[in-house]
Amino acid sequence: MRPPRGAYLAERRPIAACRERFLELLALEHATLPPIVDLAREGDVLLLFREAVGGHPVGEGRIPSRLRPALLLQVAAASAFFGSRGFPLRAEELTGATWDAEGLGASFWLPRAPADETEPSPSCATILAAFLPGLFGGGARPRGPAKSLLHALEAPGAESRRGEYWVAAILRAFPELSLDGAAQARRRCLGVADPALTSGRARALVRKARALISGRAVRLFEPGTSALVPGGALRLEPPPARLSDACRRLRTLPAKDDSRALWVAVEPERWDPISRRAFESVSVSLPDRVEAVSFAAKTTLPASPADWRRALWIPCGTAAAAIRFYE
Repeated sequence: MRPPRGAYLAERRPIAACRERFLELLALEHATLPPIVDLAREGDVLLLFREAVGGHPVGEGRIPSRLRPALLLQVAAASAFFGSRGFPLRAEELTGATWDAEGLGASFWLPRAPADETEPSPSCATILAAFLPGLFGGGARPRGPAKSLLHALEAPGAESRRGEYWVAAILRAFPELSLDGAAQARRRCLGVADPALTSGRARALVRKARALISGRAVRLFEPGTSALVPGGALRLEPPPARLSDACRRLRTLPAKDDSRALWVAVEPERWDPISRRAFESVSVSLPDRVEAVSFAAKTTLPASPADWRRALWIPCGTAAAAIRFYE
């Protein structure tokens, strides 16, 4: 299957390996990980397509020295975020990483999400200690603040420190990361672990993945280019001219076998009237052939500081600092 326009095939995953932990991983969002554009099933394999990003391979080196601290900060934040959720980064996730620069900022991009394995994995300090020499020294021992930071990462007991500690340590080692020019890098430290803080489409894609894994036929209905275009959200070609036409053609879409198809409505509040009325009418009239679910653009936000700590990951250095920040 070809990737959708503007996307690349990030992962081919055996259906047998797509358990509940995989769906938990799929719902996590971090600024360094390109968002999922679509999913598909090909036999016994689940295909994950992520948004295509430009850039240069990190492994090639030749990274301007002024951008290296910002890239290291983002690697540490990604490692700390995914590790805190039980999905630590490994060397293979960093092997195909890329970077790009825009103005004074630099962006680090992971090629795929971490593996959802339960076997022992390296700590954040171990990952950073392996990554830092290539970034700052071309494989040799780095100099200056990077050298001192590497000593700390390799010191006894470093592997037991939380990932947030190393994010804070990088900010201390490179004071320029606190200036306005590094604002983009600091924003890219953010991680989201609660579906309530993600888009309706992101939540819909996780639901689509669950259906594909179970072998069901799935169809996404999304807002058209304009709420003024009749039937735009139904993605029918050619677009329906009238409500009756839209309903008639929708009734031909359910799976041809005996399985019950899943229809996923993405942000239906943004649909045109014909799309909304046709979807609701047909899905209700075919309860034995269609299951319809909706994902609104907005949902209930976390209510308490504890809920926000679980939902939104912001590196604060220590657990005590995190509690003070969220409360």
